Amino acid sequence: MAFAAATALGEFAVTLFLSRPEWTTLTTLIYQHLGRPGAANLDAALVLACVLMGLALAAFTLIEGPAQKDNDAHA
Repeated sequence: MAFAAATALGEFAVTLFLSRPEWTTLTTLIYQHLGRPGAANLDAALVLACVLMGLALAAFTLIEGPAQKDNDAHA
């Protein structure tokens, strides 16, 4: 769990380091909302974080789903 948290923070930092003003990513939007005071900005950051988690879950499911079916067929 600690390794996953460290990796996530590293990815977040790299995105902020390499981002350009004309590019908008989910992680930079989350960072912008967390940097502003107010409950509405915190809520927006939480929603964006959930969207990011959903997209990651969908990507992992699409990538690993067919591989899992192939492994079951060969067993």
